[in-house]
Amino acid sequence: MTEPGAEGDGMEFDATVRRGTFSLAVAFAVPPGQVLGVLGPNGAGKTTLLRATAGLTPVAEGRITLGGQVVDDATAGTFLEAARRPTGYVFQDYRLFPHLNVAENVAFSPRARGLGKAAARSAARSWLDRLGLADLAGRKPAELSGGQAQRVALARALAADPALLLLDEPLAALDAQTRLDVQSELRQHLADFAGPCLLVTHDPLEALVLADRLLVLEDGQIVQDGTPGQVARQPATQYVAKLVGLNLYAGRADGPVVALSAGGSFIVPGHGEHGDVLVAVRPSAVTVGGERPLATSARNVWPAVVTGLTMLADRVRLDLDGRPSALVDVTPAAVTELSLRPGSQVWLSVKATDLEVYARDHGQPG
Repeated sequence: MTEPGAEGDGMEFDATVRRGTFSLAVAFAVPPGQVLGVLGPNGAGKTTLLRATAGLTPVAEGRITLGGQVVDDATAGTFLEAARRPTGYVFQDYRLFPHLNVAENVAFSPRARGLGKAAARSAARSWLDRLGLADLAGRKPAELSGGQAQRVALARALAADPALLLLDEPLAALDAQTRLDVQSELRQHLADFAGPCLLVTHDPLEALVLADRLLVLEDGQIVQDGTPGQVARQPATQYVAKLVGLNLYAGRADGPVVALSAGGSFIVPGHGEHGDVLVAVRPSAVTVGGERPLATSARNVWPAVVTGLTMLADRVRLDLDGRPSALVDVTPAAVTELSLRPGSQVWLSVKATDLEVYARDHGQPG
């Protein structure tokens, strides 16, 4: 059995956790050195997963192992309480102790794990140096900026030499500019951590930048598991598609023709799939015109009606009702030139090369 604090075989979670009427039933593993981003809508089970992993909620079935050590096993009756579990936890609101200065906050973590005062202070000094916080050692949390408080919380989590690092929306409490500044810095610190890391976030950009792999939860189940690139390119559900900004259609492929479940079809030669499939397309890949295009290389052309327009930074997002319906991005100039407004009749076209066709169960467990 591996001692707490050793990276060992990473983390394995194969369990069911119940909180009231909600049930989370998932199985996955995180190897040492990997950052696993956990995404999902509210109520999907992200907090339940963190609580069970940290030892705050026991599993109802199955077990959790960390560094080769069983920390929770419902059948065997094994349960290592949170205070003894080798995890470092960075909370969304950081939860720094207001009456302690920065050095004392960081030293609290190794002290809680049984280190003596001198050893805990030494560990704190080491992490304060590594995270560029040495000059802030004597400050109280109220005297810190949001970015500084985030780094102190991370230092406290790491100072106990955890086998597993848990981060719950670590950048959510920061303003937009500070979040961007801290993001790249946090990525480097996570890359230096030798153990597995679970990062829970609602922010798709944060997940794409910080995580090596993404796990998507919906209704207490894993609906997608893959690299950020795979998830961004081939979303498995409508929630994931909206998260990464793609149109997603379910359909059935028979040769080059994909008949869409919600109506309409696409022609996509050479996609190599047969049977139930998903088709993803970027809003920027769809062309909008006032008349049916006569001279176009696009194989897919269909009529639609504008039902909504939303300004997004330097572009306008059109909500279009058709067979199929679509979200399409155009320039403000195009809106003016085509006199687009709710109720406008338009023609949409998309090239076959811009349609990503893949099996419906792609990226899903089992």
